[in-house]
Amino acid sequence: MIVLNGERTNNIPLRVQMLTGKMRGIVIVAKAVFQLAIKTYANSAPRPTKSNCKQELSLKLLDAKDKFFKKNPNPPRKDMMNDAWDILVREIEHNDEYHPFWDSLIEIIKEV
Repeated sequence: MIVLNGERTNNIPLRVQMLTGKMRGIVIVAKAVFQLAIKTYANSAPRPTKSNCKQELSLKLLDAKDKFFKKNPNPPRKDMMNDAWDILVREIEHNDEYHPFWDSLIEIIKEV
């Protein structure tokens, strides 16, 4: 349990915990490293497109990505979101073992 300003963190909202004290520095550095890793990995291979993807889930995710960015043309960290989405599609496209996991996750999200 982390103590923040003399209080136990279970009574402090996560957002406050992450943006104050020593935790703030950790979050800033970790996020920068994570963003760089996403960008580097995203740029390490061709971008997924409808013409180079064959998996049904990949094609659905590419359609969803197009719809998302049409509806939200300038979300915060747009480039990072685009890179992360492309990484997800590439992983699904080349690794069949992920399909049941993602299908299940999509169904759960629909139910919530």
